[in-house]
Amino acid sequence: MVGDPDDDPASIGPIAMSVREPEPELAPARPRPIVKRIWLVLAIGLSVGAPVFGVLGFTRTMSMDIPLPNNVRLGFFGNQWPVRWTCPEGHDHWSLPYWFGTLSLALMTTLAWRAWARRRRSHNFSDTD
Repeated sequence: MVGDPDDDPASIGPIAMSVREPEPELAPARPRPIVKRIWLVLAIGLSVGAPVFGVLGFTRTMSMDIPLPNNVRLGFFGNQWPVRWTCPEGHDHWSLPYWFGTLSLALMTTLAWRAWARRRRSHNFSDTD
């Protein structure tokens, strides 16, 4: 028969549309640009701050302390070794030498630059794949 619904080519349409498309491969998570910028800003700030702190330590004769409860002060003083001392005002000072603070800031600077470089490297390699 000419008008038979089984011979209608439109009846094949729903079958052809039910074929699933292959799922795309999951791309690795890309680092957010804001995190990369934070590492860069931190690395630059530490690169400037470490030498400034070192020069300040060689020129400063007073202690640089943070007041804590019970009349205790924690901070930096001199360039010899860690020392505990009492000032004329009666504060109990626990002080590290300035060179130790400079060395610690230099280490943090190195780690910040390394973290920034790793994020930058991983971001660049994921773009070429």
